Amino acid sequence: RIVLFVDDIRVMTDFYADIIGLGAYSKDSDEFIIFQAKGCELCLHQLPAHYRNQNGQYPKREDSYVKVVFYAENPLKERQRLLDAGVEMRE
Repeated sequence: RIVLFVDDIRVMTDFYADIIGLGAYSKDSDEFIIFQAKGCELCLHQLPAHYRNQNGQYPKREDSYVKVVFYAENPLKERQRLLDAGVEMRE
């Protein structure tokens, strides 16, 4: 699963559906859209408006507005395994 955090979910939904051609999608809410992309889910997640600064812009992130998510049967156990292997991650 790939999650893209977006400024305008309607514009991005139209782009991925109409321009890219990812026609099949589900809508968890008005803020979260899931496209089925041949073996992968592409999710659009609306950035909350309260994150905007005084100029109406979203701040630059030090990491990114993309989140890649892998399935784990036991997420807590897998997280610990990764930490033990030296992977850095936040809570």
